[in-house]
Amino acid sequence: MKVRSKILAIMGVPVVFLGASTLAMLDAGVQTAESLEDERKAFVVEGSFQQVEKDLVEAENATRGYLITGDPGLLDQYADAAARFPRDMTALIALTGGQLSPEEGRTLRGLADQRLSLLQSLLILAPIDDLTNHDELNGLTMAGTAVMDRFEAFVDREEAEAANRLRARQRALDAARRTWFLVGIAGMPVGMLVSLLVVGFYSHRFGSRISRTENVARLLDQGMPLGEPSTSDDELGRLERTLIRTGTRVVELQGELRRMGTSDPLTRLLNRRGFIPSAEHQLAMAKRTHQPMALMFLDLDGLKRVNDTLGHAAGDSMITEAAYVMGRTFRASDLIGRVGGDEFCVVFTTESEETARLALRRLQQAVDETNGEQGRTFRLALSAGIAMFDPERPSSVDEMMAIADERMYETKRAKVGR
Repeated sequence: MKVRSKILAIMGVPVVFLGASTLAMLDAGVQTAESLEDERKAFVVEGSFQQVEKDLVEAENATRGYLITGDPGLLDQYADAAARFPRDMTALIALTGGQLSPEEGRTLRGLADQRLSLLQSLLILAPIDDLTNHDELNGLTMAGTAVMDRFEAFVDREEAEAANRLRARQRALDAARRTWFLVGIAGMPVGMLVSLLVVGFYSHRFGSRISRTENVARLLDQGMPLGEPSTSDDELGRLERTLIRTGTRVVELQGELRRMGTSDPLTRLLNRRGFIPSAEHQLAMAKRTHQPMALMFLDLDGLKRVNDTLGHAAGDSMITEAAYVMGRTFRASDLIGRVGGDEFCVVFTTESEETARLALRRLQQAVDETNGEQGRTFRLALSAGIAMFDPERPSSVDEMMAIADERMYETKRAKVGR
């Protein structure tokens, strides 16, 4: 994720809490409005049920009165109630369209129509006298009572379901209000606190990563090891990885340049520039530990003649062969360098000048063994001079090289004299 995206994500935390609070408040408002509308509808539907039930009760009372008294005025009351009933029933069905299924609506209308039909059948028997068929009257009365009981039970059940729906709506409203309170009143401060903590955390982290990148640049400037790169995939992580890759390559190139500057490309030995500082370090260590050391100065005999007669390739082979013989003869801890075209120096620990000359004899023996090999086109020969290092009276590398060089030339002149 990019740094910009992370900053936007941090800034979005309070916006999310604010949006959630707003949505919760809107939901609570919607729930309140719906709850009030449900209460109003329930009140209207309850009144409509009561009106239809009132029509049936008035029709029933008028019918019973007419049966007992035969008063024609009661027929008018029956007729009024029977006339209002279809209108009130239609209004009830319309109001309960979202509550009653079509089957329940038909059942309710069927019970009401059945009750009116039974009342009309009772009117035929009025007024009651000795000729009235009481069995039929009782049957119609009982049937009407049963239908009315079923109608009232249906109405009671619908009113109970409406009350349950109102209670469920109220519970949902209470839950919405609690949610709004928690998110809007309690959640906003918590959200702001969380946002501040997140901002502080990422600010500290960004600062640390910027400091890390700055440290990588400083180490790169000093040519020091750069450490492990960051694994983050944002701009800072990619910048740090680029710096480390570039710095590592620069350090490798610098090391290669140093090796090229201090190493002889032909023999892979130290050149004069690399040998003298290393030798100075060896002598300083010998002075500190009171360890005698020797410096052997070596010169190839006959290199010019080989170059002139056999070519420079043969001369290069002569130089590399001499370096190989020296490397095979001396120890790995000894310091060997090619300090000139045909000149070599070896710095090694020794007990005395006599043991140093033993090392020279071992080298000469290795040279003789090499010259004894079949198929050679030139003879390897070395002239050597040795200078000793006394820890009590230390000398510099240049001084020791000058002494060993002079002794080497004495040896070479002695060879020419012979």
